[in-house]
Amino acid sequence: MGASVAATAISASPLFAIGSPSTGSGLLWFASSGVANFFAYVFMYTALGLDRISVVSPLVSCFPVFVLPLAYVLLRGIEQVTARKVGATVSVVLGVLLISWERL
Repeated sequence: MGASVAATAISASPLFAIGSPSTGSGLLWFASSGVANFFAYVFMYTALGLDRISVVSPLVSCFPVFVLPLAYVLLRGIEQVTARKVGATVSVVLGVLLISWERL
């Protein structure tokens, strides 16, 4: 539970710049990122209960594939998707595939 709260606070902190707490916009971003993080943990542990860790772990480790397009769409004015970030995402995914190739 503590890791979930800490991860939510860290990941949501840049989003407070979108709106002031007095309007509720910053609080809405914070709450929605907490709910999303909660469901991410629920789905991960459900998947771990249904299948082997050698199958689930590579899928969980490929989250940059989903974060990069979401950052482009949702954080257009805050975060820039550069060639370096795309290259890093591709490197992470290839690394996960290489590590787990034998187990799949």
